[in-house]
Amino acid sequence: MESTPNSLGWVEPSLKFGTETVKLVRSIGVDRTSVVYEGKHNDVVVAVKMARKANYLSCFEQENTALNELSDLNSLHIPRILFNSTDALVISQVGERIGNLRKKDIKDIISTLKKVYSLNYVHRDLHFKFAGALECMPNSILQSIVDEKNIVYEPEVDLTCLVRSFYLMLYRPPLDRIAFDENDNIKSRAQMMLNFWMSCRHSDVWDGIYNAIESLDYDLLIQQLERLF
Repeated sequence: MESTPNSLGWVEPSLKFGTETVKLVRSIGVDRTSVVYEGKHNDVVVAVKMARKANYLSCFEQENTALNELSDLNSLHIPRILFNSTDALVISQVGERIGNLRKKDIKDIISTLKKVYSLNYVHRDLHFKFAGALECMPNSILQSIVDEKNIVYEPEVDLTCLVRSFYLMLYRPPLDRIAFDENDNIKSRAQMMLNFWMSCRHSDVWDGIYNAIESLDYDLLIQQLERLF
């Protein structure tokens, strides 16, 4: 007789938000503040972020407030909060692999970022502390981490992160992402990434992209990035 998980008494992990239940399907990512799961609510796929430590709860409160305010933009590129608690956020979108990015998405994403900045939001408003993504951070942020200086977040930071994620997608350098843990040395890892980006070869295309970021010329940035497709 073949046994099934249900017949063996298996109980699927889930979270309760009042009368609503969100099932946790699988872990899909870890950053400095949270573990992210693929979840299901009424058979609809959602993303579930759970705080890793109690001292990150303020980050969740800030992110919840910011995303609720930004929901008025009605953008497909800004997740919506479905449910929340002190240590968990359930959002309406699970990010697709960046390899599925289309040329038309470039204008949509950058136009959305421009609208977000017009409301005086930058990435810092979603995370009080540095939250990871070292691989894509601009050199100025990486250097600040190495030197243990205060990090200054401007719109250029998010735009550079976006562009560098494209770079990593296109060229796929042999760069392993190390999972965050209690013993991670963020300074040494920031130095490693700083060395990597400083050693990358430059070209007219990428110089044009970074110049557009520096001048906050969104239209030019869209044009330059679309050349990559």
